[in-house]
Amino acid sequence: ADHIAMVELLEKQGLTEMDVKNFILENGDFIEERQNDIYIELGAKILGHEG
Repeated sequence: ADHIAMVELLEKQGLTEMDVKNFILENGDFIEERQNDIYIELGAKILGHEG
């Protein structure tokens, strides 16, 4: 359910699941280093756009 909700929020922002997967593939090493920061930042951005 969390995954579906995240995909729906991304689509509202004009991003597809493939965009996200491509970004992850292209930036894998960087993402691994900063994974927690990125999730916190993404969550904050998504919540900011919701309201």
